[in-house]
Amino acid sequence: MAKSSQKAPKQHKKIKFEFDSRTLLAIGLIAMGILLIVGGISSVEWLIKLAITVVGAVFIVLGLIDVIKKDYPQGFVRIVIGIVVILLGWFLYWVAFIVYAAITLIAALGALFDKNGDKIGAIAQIVVSVVMLLFAFGSKFVWSFANILAYIAGAVMIIDGVYTLYQLTFGSYVKKTK
Repeated sequence: MAKSSQKAPKQHKKIKFEFDSRTLLAIGLIAMGILLIVGGISSVEWLIKLAITVVGAVFIVLGLIDVIKKDYPQGFVRIVIGIVVILLGWFLYWVAFIVYAAITLIAALGALFDKNGDKIGAIAQIVVSVVMLLFAFGSKFVWSFANILAYIAGAVMIIDGVYTLYQLTFGSYVKKTK
């Protein structure tokens, strides 16, 4: 039997991409980075107020559902909690900045000094923490400085998000199939 003169087609390596929490984190970092660059520090304030409003509105809706179901005590308590969350959230949102910044700064410093820690992510978290603290204790000078840091934080977040997506797609996180 004669051998065929045709060569087998060359096999290309296929890259398997898995959508998981790291992918969501990377996409979130890119989105937040773009938001910080486009909107500056005021976009962060807007996001926190929006999140607080959504949480308060959810409590109010759940309370109304309870009232409709004739569970008046729980319904009224949830409605009051929703109103309090919205009102205090809009007036005391800076407390959220301080708490978030402190927690993020501690985690970032731990990752920065960890031998196997994510250095780019840690630097991004430190910059964001400093921006949050400056915003919480803001003044006109600090506000301008916080905007500059917000732009830097946005750029670092975008770089970190793109780098994470690259690692998930082409790096050591994903097993390449033949």
